[in-house]
Amino acid sequence: MKKIARILALFSLIATLLAHQCLFAELSLDQVNQINKIFGINFLQDKNLWDDTPESFVKRLGAKFEETEMGNLKVYTTYAKGKILNASIEQLRFSASNGKLSQIEMVFFNKGDSVEGKRWTSQMQREMKQQWDAIKDSLDKFAGKSQKGTWGEGRMKNKAQIWNFDDIVFSLEFKPKEFIILHISQKGQRRAAVSIAASNSEEFDGSANVKKNSNGDVFIDNIPMVDQGPKGYCVPATLERCFKYYNIAGVDMHKIAAVCNTQMGGGTTINNVMNDFKKVCNTYKLRMTPVGSLSLYSIARFVDKGTPICWTMFSTDDYMKRMLENSAMRKSENFQDYCKKIDDQKKLKKKPEGAHICLIIGYNKKSNEIAVSNPWGERFQITWVRFDDAKVVSRNAFVINPR
Repeated sequence: MKKIARILALFSLIATLLAHQCLFAELSLDQVNQINKIFGINFLQDKNLWDDTPESFVKRLGAKFEETEMGNLKVYTTYAKGKILNASIEQLRFSASNGKLSQIEMVFFNKGDSVEGKRWTSQMQREMKQQWDAIKDSLDKFAGKSQKGTWGEGRMKNKAQIWNFDDIVFSLEFKPKEFIILHISQKGQRRAAVSIAASNSEEFDGSANVKKNSNGDVFIDNIPMVDQGPKGYCVPATLERCFKYYNIAGVDMHKIAAVCNTQMGGGTTINNVMNDFKKVCNTYKLRMTPVGSLSLYSIARFVDKGTPICWTMFSTDDYMKRMLENSAMRKSENFQDYCKKIDDQKKLKKKPEGAHICLIIGYNKKSNEIAVSNPWGERFQITWVRFDDAKVVSRNAFVINPR
C-alpha cells in the first residue's frame, strides 16, 4: 500500500508540474491580465518575460527609473510607494543584458525605509509578517506551492521561499527584523550570474575606467550609482557601489546593513564595517585595506589604478554648500580663473557633525582638488572639493579591491 501511495503521489506531482508548464505555454491574454491583477502592476505583457526590453518594461510600469551601468549589465532603480502582490513596496530595481530583462528585484518591508524610530516593536514584527504572508499568498495563487531554499552566498545567504513558474523563478528572501526582498530571475541563471561576477573580479582592470581631461582632471568613470534614499544608509549604499563596480551582484545595501548592524533608519559604525564586512569581502575574493593619512599623492596612487577610496568624513553644512557652489562654478568659469577663485577661499571651520561616507574617485593637481561621489543619485555622481577643505572634514579612509 505504501508503494502504491508513493506512486500516486509521484503522478500527482508530475501532473501539477505539467499543469503549470501548460498554463504558461498557452498563456492567453486573459491569463496575463489575471497575473497582472494579482501583482497589482503590468508585470507581464505576454508569456515570455525575458524577451522584454527595459524600455518596454519601464513604459508599462509607468515609473521613473535611474539608470546605471554595472559591467555588461544596465541596472534600473526606483523608489516606489504603493502595493505589489498586496504588500507595500519600497524599492524596485531590475537589470538588463544585451537589451533584454535579466533579473528583477522588489524590496518590501525593511528596517531602513519602512520603520520610524530606533527601536524594534511588536507592531513592526506583526507588520513584517503580514507583508510576508501577503506576498506568499499572492504568488501561491498562480505559481503553486513554494519550496524552501536560500538566496545569496556566504554571510549574505538567507532563507527563501522558491516558486518555479515555467522559466521564471521567484525567490522570496526574508531576514527577520531586516528585510523582505523578492528576486525574480530566469531559471538556471541565478547561481551562474553570481559565480561569473565573482570570478570576473579577479581579473578586474580598474585602470581602464580612469579618464583624464585636458584641464588636469583625473577620475574613475563607470562607478555604478546607488541612491541610499532618505534613510541613513550611506555606508551600506557606498559599499554596494564598490561591489557593483567590481561586477559582483547579489550584495545590496539592505543585506549589507544586516551584516554591519546598521541601526534602524540608518547609522553604521566603521568598526562594524572593518570587523564584520571583511568576511563578506573574503567570500567574493576582495580585501579591505585602511589607507592611512590622505594626501593628493596617496589619492592619485589609488585613482590611477582605478580603485575608488571609501572616505569617512563630516559632511557639514559649510562643506556641502561650498562643494555644490564650486562644482557649479567649475562648469561655467574659465578653468584658470576658477583655480584662482577657489585658492582665495577661506578655510572651513572644523565641526564634528554630519558623519558620512562617500567615494573619492579623482583628483586635479592643478586646482588642488579631489573628486567625490555620494550615494544620493546621479546629480552627485561626481562633485569637486578643495583638498584643503577635505583635510578639515576628513576622518579616515579604506579601499576595497580584488586580491
